[in-house]
Amino acid sequence: MPGMAEFQELHHPTRTLLVGVDGVSLEEFLLHPVEYWLRD
Repeated sequence: MPGMAEFQELHHPTRTLLVGVDGVSLEEFLLHPVEYWLRD
């Protein structure tokens, strides 16, 4: 994914969630509350 590595290098996120074609589908992402995606 172009830009993802650069973003991670610049911002050092704890975790990365990709929504869309190469990640979780938008439909599935919207089915769950934000807490679902943030839990360990």
